[in-house]
Amino acid sequence: MNKSSLLCFLFLLAAFSRGAAEDLTTVSGRNYRNILIRQITANGIQISHASGIAGIWFDDLPADFLKNHPEVQSVVPKKAQQGIQAASGDKKAELETYQKRAYEQELGKVLFQQLFMPAPPADPKVKPDILQNLLFVNGDNGSGTAFKMQFGKLPVIITNAHVFLGLNNPVIRDIQGRRYKILTAFGAKKRDLVILTYRKKKQESPLLRPVGDLTKIQANAKVTAFGNSQGSQTHSILPGALLGIGYDRMEISCGIVGGNSGGPILLDKSTEVIGVSTFLTIRKVDPQAHGTRYAGKLFSRYNIRRYATRIDNLAPDMLEILDPEHLDKERKYFALSEKIINDLSDLFAEKQYRDIKILLNSYSEDLLQIDTHRWTSSYLKEEYAQKRRFLGKIFRLLNEGDILLVTRLQKVWKKTAVQPVKQTQTVNARSCSRCHGTGRVYPNRAEQPGKSGLDKIRRGNLSASSPYSKPCSSCSGTGIIRIRNISAAELSYNVPESAAIEFRKCIMKAEHAFNGFILGGTERKERNRFQYYSSAKLKSVKTGKLGKTYIFNGNHVTANAEETRLTFMFNRLLRVELLIPYSDQTASDYMNFLRKNFKDVNDVFEVKLSRYGRQYILLDCRHAAYNPLMDLFSQHSAAGRNSPLL
Repeated sequence: MNKSSLLCFLFLLAAFSRGAAEDLTTVSGRNYRNILIRQITANGIQISHASGIAGIWFDDLPADFLKNHPEVQSVVPKKAQQGIQAASGDKKAELETYQKRAYEQELGKVLFQQLFMPAPPADPKVKPDILQNLLFVNGDNGSGTAFKMQFGKLPVIITNAHVFLGLNNPVIRDIQGRRYKILTAFGAKKRDLVILTYRKKKQESPLLRPVGDLTKIQANAKVTAFGNSQGSQTHSILPGALLGIGYDRMEISCGIVGGNSGGPILLDKSTEVIGVSTFLTIRKVDPQAHGTRYAGKLFSRYNIRRYATRIDNLAPDMLEILDPEHLDKERKYFALSEKIINDLSDLFAEKQYRDIKILLNSYSEDLLQIDTHRWTSSYLKEEYAQKRRFLGKIFRLLNEGDILLVTRLQKVWKKTAVQPVKQTQTVNARSCSRCHGTGRVYPNRAEQPGKSGLDKIRRGNLSASSPYSKPCSSCSGTGIIRIRNISAAELSYNVPESAAIEFRKCIMKAEHAFNGFILGGTERKERNRFQYYSSAKLKSVKTGKLGKTYIFNGNHVTANAEETRLTFMFNRLLRVELLIPYSDQTASDYMNFLRKNFKDVNDVFEVKLSRYGRQYILLDCRHAAYNPLMDLFSQHSAAGRNSPLL
């Protein structure tokens, strides 16, 4: 007999030794008479009772029963004990909610598998009634279209994500006005698409079917779009042609407009669904487009192109199960952010900057809640990220910094016990102040070809061997002054790890690289990104109040750079600096470089070019969180000492 069998036998022996059977009423309300515990499993117990045998989960056992049966309570998992405690007294409803949610999650997993199983064969003699499969979607802030279709083994409703997720309190009705109850929602991670399971109606007509492979359809094939054009609550029929195919979308010539979003695009030849009407683009006519279909109609200043989302090549890893518990909140956040962005866009187009500030102040708390929300829908998360980039552009235009980021950092600061600490550091060496660390000086002003007294001479420069210069007597030509046992008190900050984690959450990762580095990236990854920055190239390390600055000789890309400085705070890269010898031509070249590559980049960093003393220019890339963090910890930015060139 093994150990687990022996333990179970002892429990059974203890149960029978009490002699008397008992009654049991579970948390869910089931009644058992004259029970005896037969076995204790990993998830619950098996009992015999007056009417037979039953199994009961741990979280369905009342607290009084466990108190009387310590042999059961000793093996109840911690999570189950929490569930049992929550179920006692007035918290019974919480357990029922937990069980319902667990059931919905398991159901979602089963349905997800059925989406990608072979569909039952269609009856070739019966054609689906298109009109009976079209649906209206109406919400508090707009309207759209949906349709019923057979997807794998499941009958489903398909529409756009911006319809089902972007509308507040969406209601789905068919042409008879019947409402549809949604059971499970599956969202595409990258596409504007949702697939919904629903409670079927009585005597439903045959469902629409998807096309097998869109790429096998000939170009300019005749297609038709159906949908609730302009939210008119009538389904329009919009004929057209298939103009082009991409990996996740297609271009069509059907005259879809607002309200058609989520409607089906059917192949005229077979009435199979080839896509979902999604969006259109309106652009000014480019002169090079004249004589092509991209020039629009005759004498038109704008060209309109219309697109639909593909559904024939969906794979399991492209979808995710959406949590209904979070969808209502995320709908409200998404709709509010869309309203704010639309209002800002109108004011921005009219250059009403004062009104923009007033609007931002009025929505500051709402924007902060949205900005700190952790989206569960990948589609809504990406949509808000695009809106967030637009907000960053507005903040830079107003020269206000990132208002939302500053507010978030301030809130973390206020609720965190950050204490200043004086740390004593031993200094063993310092750079020679007479020769500025070069090891060579000009003996007097008359013999010096420059204009500023004892200028330093860069190592490797031909002027270092000039007859007008000589080794520095203070450092014996080494550029370094040796010091012994001299201590300096430096003010630092003791930041708890819990606060550091909160600060890191505020530091978003950049989407574009600067000099090959990703602002907001981890210290380990960014320091090891290029082999160039080995210990041999490391010049020095400066420890600041919040992090460290690594100073390297040269740069892996920019040949004329003398130094590369990487500043990390809370284990994130927040600043990249390139120190470059100054000349008028060099300054002009780098100004053009920045204007060409970073003028219109809406990202979490900003790049500036400035003079650094008389001999250098500084190419300075800072994360949006850098200056607010420095301000929070009472450290002035070095940028104030530089005169900007841009």
